[in-house]
Amino acid sequence: MKKILYFMLAITLLAGVVLMTAGCSKAATTTTLPPGTPQAKSGDTVQVDYTLKLSDGSTYQTTVGTGQHFSFTLGAGQVIVGFDAAVNGMAVGQTKTVKIPAAQAYGTQKSASNPLAGQDLTFIITLLAINP
Repeated sequence: MKKILYFMLAITLLAGVVLMTAGCSKAATTTTLPPGTPQAKSGDTVQVDYTLKLSDGSTYQTTVGTGQHFSFTLGAGQVIVGFDAAVNGMAVGQTKTVKIPAAQAYGTQKSASNPLAGQDLTFIITLLAINP
């Protein structure tokens, strides 16, 4: 069942690359990193924990506490643009909340084939590892 959920997430995140063309609004968080702190950049394989919340505040999916972290190559188009942009520049241990409106996620039209279409999404992302 978990493999199916992860597959569905990967497919829906990848589908968002086509639909999301503008930047997403990010929660107002300012973090000053010490000089020399490694930051995730394009081409790095990163490992994250995330929670995906819908506009009503309900949790749609999470890796937190499951032991099943999510890995992808930053900048390779494996996730929606807003998710990629949020992780870019993060440091290990950093947590970021990113709000993505439906128009910049999976589109504003509801779809039977994509349950996330037509919904505003909030991702809470914690960067666990960076592998250059």
